[in-house]
Amino acid sequence: MPRVIGLIVVFLLGLGFAAWVARRADMARDAHPKNTFRPRRRSNFFQPSGSDGGDSAFVMKRTEAQAVSDAFTGAQIDPQGNIWRCMGCQSMYHEASMRALEKDLGRACMNCESRDQRPVHCEDI
Repeated sequence: MPRVIGLIVVFLLGLGFAAWVARRADMARDAHPKNTFRPRRRSNFFQPSGSDGGDSAFVMKRTEAQAVSDAFTGAQIDPQGNIWRCMGCQSMYHEASMRALEKDLGRACMNCESRDQRPVHCEDI
């Protein structure tokens, strides 16, 4: 009889351990950044005024450009250098990042896969 009780205890401990491992695996899967914000392409309604949909440049304040990070490298945008902006999701890229995107992804945006990137001119407005 004590041997049967011992086997039942070991079986229940093993079952509890298996349930614990399964729950940890579920929690680890849920912790994956699949729920991370990913900007989506905006409709034409949200395009800046004066945007004709062509190859026109986007104009922004230098202070606004300094507060943004490069979507490819994560580095802070340097308003003195050449900057590009995705017109689909408004992500911004340095010139070197655009060359890397062109080489690796066929110039598709990292976030929304749009190929509509335009130069940004920074001004002291």
